[in-house]
Amino acid sequence: HISRRHATPRAIWNNECPLLKTNVEAMNNIMAKWCDYPLYERKEKRGLLNLDDRAAMLEARYNLIKQDGVKIQEIVVTNLTLFKATEDSDHWRNYLDYVDDMI
Repeated sequence: HISRRHATPRAIWNNECPLLKTNVEAMNNIMAKWCDYPLYERKEKRGLLNLDDRAAMLEARYNLIKQDGVKIQEIVVTNLTLFKATEDSDHWRNYLDYVDDMI
């Protein structure tokens, strides 16, 4: 009886935890793209910032972050299922705070 009671948490730990960790790493990788290149670049090495097409550059970055936000939300929903949590539980809210801090 005792071994059966321990089998469930152990099975959850062995099966879901690697996927949860992978999901958190995926969110970090998505956000890392945001810092891969600057929003504005110089026209020349020592010149002024290229602000001629700043509206287009800003819109492109905004759209990238918006699309990535949808991906992160999908991962969060997947993790809700893996945690077998309810959206109104304290544990889930703590997890959402953790994700918010990452972002």
